[in-house]
Amino acid sequence: MRKKESLRYIENAKEILKRSGIEANYYTDIKDVKTALGCAYLGILRAIDEFLPSKGLSEDKLPKSIEEYEKAFKRYGGVHNGRLMRQFNNLYHQLHIAGYYRGDLRSVKIVKEALLEAKGFIEKILPEKGGV
Repeated sequence: MRKKESLRYIENAKEILKRSGIEANYYTDIKDVKTALGCAYLGILRAIDEFLPSKGLSEDKLPKSIEEYEKAFKRYGGVHNGRLMRQFNNLYHQLHIAGYYRGDLRSVKIVKEALLEAKGFIEKILPEKGGV
């Protein structure tokens, strides 16, 4: 159930992108692209907020900033914390900074790859059984 909630954000992002036109393999409506990538980033945060309590962090201590998320990964990420940390940082920069905040991502291929990576990250930290 936890993973499904986070993946809904990715599916919502895909639906938002369908509203944007495409010309020469680039989205034409940057507002839809920014909204979609912001939505996908929220899915990442939702997944992390489900992951951390499963590793021992109490829900009232969940991170509220990127710096706090980084600290939490270092402490609760386990064996894979370095890889998870790098992937989270890449997704933060792709989805939130370049995609949502600056609106720099317009290529259909790059946006789709970013959403695929976000989905993979969610599935990695919230597998059906067990965990990272």
